[in-house]
Amino acid sequence: MRNRSKLLLTALTSALLLSLAVSSASARNFSVNEQRIRQTYAPLSFVPSFGTTVRCPVTLEGTLHSRTNAKAAGTLLGYINSVTVGTCESGRARANTETLPWHIQYGSFTGTLPTITTITHNLIRSSFEIDGEIFGIAVRCRFTPASQPGIITREARGVVTGLRADESVVTRSETEGCPSGRLSGTGRLTTSTGGNIIVTLI
Repeated sequence: MRNRSKLLLTALTSALLLSLAVSSASARNFSVNEQRIRQTYAPLSFVPSFGTTVRCPVTLEGTLHSRTNAKAAGTLLGYINSVTVGTCESGRARANTETLPWHIQYGSFTGTLPTITTITHNLIRSSFEIDGEIFGIAVRCRFTPASQPGIITREARGVVTGLRADESVVTRSETEGCPSGRLSGTGRLTTSTGGNIIVTLI
């Protein structure tokens, strides 16, 4: 009788652990602790295929539609509705704020569930005007990539620890005679008041 009870208890424990493992592995949604967000780059670099790199501090602020979102590529997460470009280290840049709001879209993740290490989000139709120099000639170029990925790093407890622009994406300028270019830089993703963003799988 005692052996049978032990076997039953072992079976129930195994079933519970399996259930928890399956639940974690198949988590379809993620939640965040705050809907109002801020992305800060100091600096964000605009790297042309030729010519002078332009480096400027850039701050983007926006709002997520919900604290709970589907972990599915293409899900619309929210909008960027304010962009500020500070004094540049080299060259000059301006956010084309007349094109706001810019969509924030979920892309993908890396890591093994439930431990996600990075999350990619796409900024849809972000738009900047860049003043640079090509062979000693001052130029003004407009860039509006269809999709600009940003990569968020996340620690095991869910706290977002970093943000970087995906340098692999090259965008052609809308301005005739301007080179193509890409964004480069690391930054922070925080709440609107500078607190930690925490991403949890549910």
